[in-house]
Amino acid sequence: MSSTEATAPIVAVEGLGKRFEQRRSLFRRSPATAVEAVRDLSFGIPAGGSLALVGESGSGKTTTARIVVGLESASAGTVKVAGHTVGAGAKVAVRRKLAGQIQMVFQDPYVSLDPRQSVRRMLDEILRFHTDLTPDPRKHRIEELVESVGLPARSLAALPRELSGGQRQRAAIARALASRPQVLVLDEAVSALDTSVQAQILNLLRELRELHALSYLVITHDLAVARQIADEAVVMHNGSAVETGPVDELLRAPKAAYTQELLRCVPRAGMELPRRRIAVSPRAKRDG
Repeated sequence: MSSTEATAPIVAVEGLGKRFEQRRSLFRRSPATAVEAVRDLSFGIPAGGSLALVGESGSGKTTTARIVVGLESASAGTVKVAGHTVGAGAKVAVRRKLAGQIQMVFQDPYVSLDPRQSVRRMLDEILRFHTDLTPDPRKHRIEELVESVGLPARSLAALPRELSGGQRQRAAIARALASRPQVLVLDEAVSALDTSVQAQILNLLRELRELHALSYLVITHDLAVARQIADEAVVMHNGSAVETGPVDELLRAPKAAYTQELLRCVPRAGMELPRRRIAVSPRAKRDG
């Protein structure tokens, strides 16, 4: 491996653009229009790094995330993950390899998990697709995954509706980890949870990142969440980056007016928001 390859970002986004065509109404003669959801966006995430895309709803951050994992196609620009180009034109073998290298954790685990599958069956399905493990090693890997995300062994037989919100999100994280990816895309992964359970999941994600040398692309509207889990941030507004830099710096001295407005939405505006392990109440530990 050359020195250039060794230092290349694990996720590289260059000049990314996405246009959505709005179809003309059947009852109007107005011409079709296009909405630019993302405009000329560029960023990189180093191996083991964590970058947050921060902005309000409609800023383009989730569209970007979906393009990065291959769920949407870009209108312009390029996306590379571990040196492989993400896009509709990629060969089947490349797309399958990318699916093993980058996984997404969605906002609402109740929607993203199959309601008919137990935790065990869900994880077994992923392992069958992404690995050559035989039944006994698969069983061991499933038990390892469940333990690593803090779920009790009895949850293996549970359906999503039988789990709490925090437990469902832990199951979704276990599913994302099953293929041993290098990158996790976290799309508002704690925003649907109670505050105390959010703290648990953020702590878990930080521990998993260190344990497995994971890289994170964090999608959030909350700079306080970004502070706890990301090193760098790109603040997005109307599809464009308005400010980029270390999260600490953006919180301490934001330059863009939009970033300043986002910061005013953080509880106890102006606080230092020290990066630390978040205390979790005993009740939350039971619920999550």
